[in-house]
Amino acid sequence: MRKRSFALIFSIFLILYQLNNTWVSITQTEKVTGCDSYGYSKQAKLFKESPNSLKAFDTSINGDVQKVLISWANQTNLPSKEWYQMIAPHAHHYRDSTRKIINQYPYGTGWLLSFFPEGINRRSLWIISYFGIASLFLFCIRTYQSILLNSSLTLFGIGSLYVTNSFVIRSDSLAPSCLFAAGISFLVVNIFSNINPGSDPPYYKISLFGLLIGASLSFRPGNIIFISSALALLWLILKIKKSHLLKSILYFSIPAFISSLPLWYANFINTGNIFTSTYSVHDTTFSFNMLIPNIIEILKDGNPIATVLTFSFLFSSLLLSKQLSDLKYLKIKILITSAWLGMFTMILLICLKTVFNPYYIVSQVVMTNCMISFAGIITETPNNISNDRILKRIIPLSLSLIILLSGFTFLSFQKQLADKNPLPLFDSKNSILWADSYGSDLNYLYDINTAKLSHGSHPARKEVIAYLTSQGIQQFVLDQNSYASKFDAASSGSLKKVSEYRSFNIYKYTPNPF
Repeated sequence: MRKRSFALIFSIFLILYQLNNTWVSITQTEKVTGCDSYGYSKQAKLFKESPNSLKAFDTSINGDVQKVLISWANQTNLPSKEWYQMIAPHAHHYRDSTRKIINQYPYGTGWLLSFFPEGINRRSLWIISYFGIASLFLFCIRTYQSILLNSSLTLFGIGSLYVTNSFVIRSDSLAPSCLFAAGISFLVVNIFSNINPGSDPPYYKISLFGLLIGASLSFRPGNIIFISSALALLWLILKIKKSHLLKSILYFSIPAFISSLPLWYANFINTGNIFTSTYSVHDTTFSFNMLIPNIIEILKDGNPIATVLTFSFLFSSLLLSKQLSDLKYLKIKILITSAWLGMFTMILLICLKTVFNPYYIVSQVVMTNCMISFAGIITETPNNISNDRILKRIIPLSLSLIILLSGFTFLSFQKQLADKNPLPLFDSKNSILWADSYGSDLNYLYDINTAKLSHGSHPARKEVIAYLTSQGIQQFVLDQNSYASKFDAASSGSLKKVSEYRSFNIYKYTPNPF
């Protein structure tokens, strides 16, 4: 009875933390300002406009003004690195191989967002992810008798929710990636629990495992490091019975191949090569000179990351110190080794990037956290889960579901508050607005053509302004981050204030007739 009471208390703690995260998500104001939120929202709009078509995978912008910009790109003698991002809105860039202005993000997040009402779709995805992560941990709590295991599952469940919620607002792809990380970890440990000498591995679960790994790549390319969990599985099978290895590889790889096909198609449509990422060269450049500065950046901005990984390390040491049978110890050792190998590999790769943000490693942090916490289950896995133990999980899981439904109920009464259109007479066929992050709002809400002037060199700015003028394209400037002075320095005409947006002036450019 005492153990059952403790298990219920642990479940309530986890549910309360899930409730807190859900409430925080509900109260967030949903905007598409900047890069990530705008890029994913644009993709969601494409899938909504073409729900039963492959057209949504083509993220190219083909308006009249973009055609003029592409025409300039094809005839300029300036190196593309000086302007390929300048002639596109945020989250987009010009691609030489296809002569398109494309969205940099994989399709997965935008596709999921398209299933929810506009204005609440991003927060809906967050809430679903919290529910999924919490439910996996609640599924395990109260199933096993150990107070230590149940308390650790609660702590690690809160840790996974904590690190996800701390960074989720920075990029919409983090929420589903963290959910995939938790789901894959749970499945891997479940497979490990069912692999024993003299019996076949659960091949249908291995197939599902491969399916999830392949699908996860459609959200963040860095999720490829989740493959370390697959290597752990193959290592275990190799240790126990080599004859099962080839069959297991086939059962894993074929579903993984099938679920990754849409990503390959999207790559081909937008870049001309199935293996070429839609991210720009700027985002996929690596340098050893960035290693130390980026690690320092994690230490400065990564308190949630450091906290969760510290607990993961301590629990790893605890599991390895337990007295277990040879087989259980082997399973624990492989899972822990795989988890930390994946984590350190991700840190190394991400910290070599010239474009860096600590949230890049968050999904792998959740993966490590979940892999190690679920690994503890192996130490007490019962051969058969009795019906009464299954019933014990119904109450906390039901409470978790109630939080999910309540979250959607509150969201259904909320609507996105759009700012007043500052340029109501803007002609999208022959006009462009040079703007920084707020240009994303204006493009998404009002179809105002935007591009980011500051992402080009001075010669490129000067040349493209002159070319657009020669083609009869009207040019406007949103004076965020000194855009007006940058534009003025590269032009020969004059700027006149015509409107305002978010306390920033908007100017119209009048070319010098001489």
